Amino acid sequence: MRTSFYRSKVPIICSILTITALLWIAQHSQSSQPLARLTENHHPDFKDNPKDGSYLKDLGQSSARILQKKTLVTIPKIIHQYWPDYHIPPNTQSWISSWESKNTDWQHWFWTQDAVDKFFKKFYPSFQKEMSTANSTKQHRIIKEEIVRYLIIYEFGGLFAELDVECLRPLNRALAGKVCVLAEQPAEHALLFQYPTGSKLLSSALLMCRPHHPFYKMVIDSIKAGTTVDSSPVTLSTLYNSYMQNPPTLKLDYISVAPANQFNPSFDVQATQNLRIRCAESNKTKQEEKLCQKLVKRKFQNEPIWPSSYTDHKWLPHDYDHSQPQGRYSKQSKTDVRKFLNETILPAEKIDALNSR
Repeated sequence: MRTSFYRSKVPIICSILTITALLWIAQHSQSSQPLARLTENHHPDFKDNPKDGSYLKDLGQSSARILQKKTLVTIPKIIHQYWPDYHIPPNTQSWISSWESKNTDWQHWFWTQDAVDKFFKKFYPSFQKEMSTANSTKQHRIIKEEIVRYLIIYEFGGLFAELDVECLRPLNRALAGKVCVLAEQPAEHALLFQYPTGSKLLSSALLMCRPHHPFYKMVIDSIKAGTTVDSSPVTLSTLYNSYMQNPPTLKLDYISVAPANQFNPSFDVQATQNLRIRCAESNKTKQEEKLCQKLVKRKFQNEPIWPSSYTDHKWLPHDYDHSQPQGRYSKQSKTDVRKFLNETILPAEKIDALNSR
């Protein structure tokens, strides 16, 4: 009798469990959609926007609506690069071209000093006035060139890459579902800086993020307060550590930190002698000692680039003068970036179009 009673209840129990499971799946599938699926519906993908600058007009309102709804967004497909003018150092042409050839569905925005000046005038007029008052003309220009990458990423989102960073593979897979990405520097650089073992020394040569991310808002506030006036790895890492003291609760505000082998597999060979000196010192941790042993074994040369690496920083010479157009290459270079990039967008023209409306 007892056995038959339990057997009669089995179908009912199974039905209840099945219905409960289906309801749970339905509820969670709606609340945790993959980030990549939300991009087209909830954030303007700039490659599909009109090329007359009209997308800039609605950028602030669009971002506000996104944040208000707490909707997850991904990194827009825009590659930002900067140089004082369009005549680039000759050895950077192949690296600049690599971004377009490897990412055919991305836009390429090439910023010059003219575009940066218009950008500050349009988006940060009071900020520009404060910097002009507080600094000499040359120092003012250098500061703008250093910090403008943070402001561009905050306002437009996308990816900012220095000219000496080469793209090795398409980025879509690496950034799928990400809202903001920072890349670690090679371990050799952390050794040189004597950066605390286990801490993240981050690269400012490559920034990837959605627009209006609170981390870059914090960076901008730090710039306005006068505590951040450069884009050095130590400065960026310090700001990141400050941000993570109160970790974000919304996925919208997360930051992913990519290991060096993904975006910075090579250390700066110009620092080889300094690495030899550092490795000869006694004040090293066990982890640093192990790294030095590896460096000695491979004669202080870089390892082959990982097949899984997406980018590689080539490291322009340290004596390169970024404060002057063309730096030390000014008499050599006749390479105009507008002549070899197929789909280059000139931000100065976009901002002009916005101002004329």
